[in-house]
Amino acid sequence: FSFSNDCEDKSITFTNSTVGTVIGYSWDFGDGNNSTQTNATNTFTDFGKYDVTLEATNAAGCVNTSVQEITIYSKPQPDFSLALPPFSCSGTSSQFTDLTPNPTDSNLSGWTWSFGDPLNGTSNVRNAVYTYSTAAQYDVNLEVTTNFGCTASTQKTITISQSPNAAFTSNAACVNQATVFTPLSTTGVNSWQWKIGTSTYSQQSPTHVFGSASNYNAMLTATGTNGCIAVTSKTISVPIPSNVNFSSSNNCADQNTLFTDLTPPGTDAVISRSWQFGTIGAGSGATPSFVFPSSGSYPTKLTVTNASGCSYSFSKNVTIVDSPVATFSATPQIGTPPLTVQLTNTSQGSVSQLWLASDANNSTSTAAAPVFVFNDLGEFVVDLTIVNAQGCSDTASKIISVITPSLDIELTNVTLLPAITGETNILITLANKGNFPVTNIKAVVDISGQSMISETINAVIQPFEVYTQVLAASIIESNIQGNYTCVELVVDGDKDNSNNKKCFTESSAVIVKSPYPNPGSRELNLEWIASTSNNAEIYLFDPTGRKVFENAFSDLNVGLNRVTISLASLNPGLYYVFFVSEGVRKSFPFVVNK
Repeated sequence: FSFSNDCEDKSITFTNSTVGTVIGYSWDFGDGNNSTQTNATNTFTDFGKYDVTLEATNAAGCVNTSVQEITIYSKPQPDFSLALPPFSCSGTSSQFTDLTPNPTDSNLSGWTWSFGDPLNGTSNVRNAVYTYSTAAQYDVNLEVTTNFGCTASTQKTITISQSPNAAFTSNAACVNQATVFTPLSTTGVNSWQWKIGTSTYSQQSPTHVFGSASNYNAMLTATGTNGCIAVTSKTISVPIPSNVNFSSSNNCADQNTLFTDLTPPGTDAVISRSWQFGTIGAGSGATPSFVFPSSGSYPTKLTVTNASGCSYSFSKNVTIVDSPVATFSATPQIGTPPLTVQLTNTSQGSVSQLWLASDANNSTSTAAAPVFVFNDLGEFVVDLTIVNAQGCSDTASKIISVITPSLDIELTNVTLLPAITGETNILITLANKGNFPVTNIKAVVDISGQSMISETINAVIQPFEVYTQVLAASIIESNIQGNYTCVELVVDGDKDNSNNKKCFTESSAVIVKSPYPNPGSRELNLEWIASTSNNAEIYLFDPTGRKVFENAFSDLNVGLNRVTISLASLNPGLYYVFFVSEGVRKSFPFVVNK
């Protein structure tokens, strides 16, 4: 018969190869088991060497026996252990140790692990290492094989503990600025060990300062209260810091001072900017403007924030000066065309100027004292814009009036001012009611028709200007014993002489002056001076005594009164004007000459 050596607890087949006519077989396996099968099987429950005997009997009762030794090899006795945390934790390597004893008759030659997780993880390493992603209980099976092919397996339920959360965050990592590292979870964590670059820390949230731009490794080792350990590493990129700088222009009070960020571009791009203007204001953007209320030195800071989250600042004092004030003279400002105007920049501290006129040519100039010629009638604006050394500007304007001249000087008041020396000074007030400046006005003083004083007023009276002056000539007391004093303004071209004259009297009687012009052709003027408001009647008679004009006047002025009578309806000849007022009757001959 034949067989193969095999392992305990394994069914072994014995193949009968007996020849001849056999009527029965008897097997004795040496372990107490027997069989009468032609080809027998037997399972040896223990390892060792056994004598297997086969008896064959023929019909004649003859018996023949064959004995052979079989070797039964022992099965291994599998056993294993799982290390305690931190070597049996989720997310980290769990260490399995084979504890199977070496058989006395063979050697261990193979190991097959089944880790029982959803991934059906396996290993053929004697002392296996496996990583479970989730903390839980798992059924782990170990099958061990000897060098004779004997196998056995064992299964154990193991516990994988929860590893701590070692994830962490940090604020922007910037050169020479504090970077704070913070674990995302502190639940179930007993200690933290950090290694940032070459520095180590053991506190929960360390602060680290990077001294230069580079890439650094940051590693957190977190140990849980259950002994599990988790490790997380990150690469921390520290960018090259921005070289912050800025400029300012138009540095003048009450004007928009312009700021420009001069920070050069880099790999870590600037994404926002904030400005602080002393303690009085703030701004944002690359080119903000700010109005400083007064001159002075203002500490100004620009802070840029880059794409990395890093912020860098630069501060300097910005000097603000007083704003320039544009002033200029224009001589003359009013006149007839063509009007030549001398313009002169009288501004303080200007380094350049620009003149602009609103004439037909929109005339311009950059000279300090240009001459503009205005050929058309109208009002034209001249603007002067100046710029100082700080680049600040200001504009002043004047109106140039090119006119058709209208001259009208009015004597609005005359006042006698007694002096302590005995004489009387004459104070006159006049107004330019025309549309251009007037010079060379004569003031003529008539003292009771006995003395005449003429004095030129050496002043330029602008349109609508009211001007007051004490005349240089004075009246000696003996000279005012007459009936009246009159002051008249005389200027060539005055369109209305009716408002040029004022009279006053110290007499209670009405004083009537000789009519003028005499002879006359178109009109006759009759003037009288009254000390009180009164009424008057005026008549004209022709040489035959026929009355040709009659009129009555009431509530007349104190001082000078004037009546103008038209002569258009009278024929040439000799006439008489008859004046009646307050018991005063005066008659004057006059001639109509056409």
